[in-house]
Amino acid sequence: MSDIEDIKQKAYELANSIAEHPVATRYFSLLQQMNEDEEALQLLSRLVEHGKKLNQKMESGEINIENDPVSVELREALIEKPLVKEFVTAQNEYLGLIKEIMEILHHRLNP
Repeated sequence: MSDIEDIKQKAYELANSIAEHPVATRYFSLLQQMNEDEEALQLLSRLVEHGKKLNQKMESGEINIENDPVSVELREALIEKPLVKEFVTAQNEYLGLIKEIMEILHHRLNP
């Protein structure tokens, strides 16, 4: 096997290890559930949009999330639809794992 093929094989092995990790299996399971739940997808989309608006308000210093009616409504919607909260948590854990792996590669390849 050539050096390039050996590196590719190890990359596939790493990908398989990641895919089999509990963080990844949980994330992909919840992703599938999200994709099958239109209401959950809409709520996630609303959360992302509201988050962008809050970030803009935070930059300008005009934010009071406690009394913001949209924030209150979204908090209540998350209580009624816990799948979205679980998905966001799992997504953050999965992306954190991928980030750590990328940092290891970066530091190893750029001493």
